[in-house]
Amino acid sequence: MKRLLSSLIACLGLSGALASGLVAQQSPASILGRWRGQSICVKAGYNASCNDEQVIYVMEPSAAGGKAVTMHAFKIVNGVPESMGDLEFSPDSVPNQWSGEFSNTRVHIRLTFIVAGDSLRGRMVGVPGGEVHRNMAAVRETRTAF
Repeated sequence: MKRLLSSLIACLGLSGALASGLVAQQSPASILGRWRGQSICVKAGYNASCNDEQVIYVMEPSAAGGKAVTMHAFKIVNGVPESMGDLEFSPDSVPNQWSGEFSNTRVHIRLTFIVAGDSLRGRMVGVPGGEVHRNMAAVRETRTAF
């Protein structure tokens, strides 16, 4: 039993080291480009004024450098892209996952995206409560901004 437990602990340590290595190698190239999709509201009392949106996300290398990327977010209004602002994203400890936070006097949210090839899935949650406000999904149109 002790041998099994020792082996399990060794494996868990190794998997943690492997996961850390994957994050260290995570490249902004995986998320860069122009993405088009939907941002769908979670129907809940705390989210009553939320509206579903068709969106465009443009992910570019951050001016801050390193592995950070800047997302320029647009919603489509009457067929025309309307800016919703910019947000900085950084790689998470989970491979292929990127997160960024936004706060002002009314709201504090965290957006998290997972990249799988040319597919992007995301979630917007309140901080610190963790209540889900939106679920997002997009496909990459180009690997460059425009």
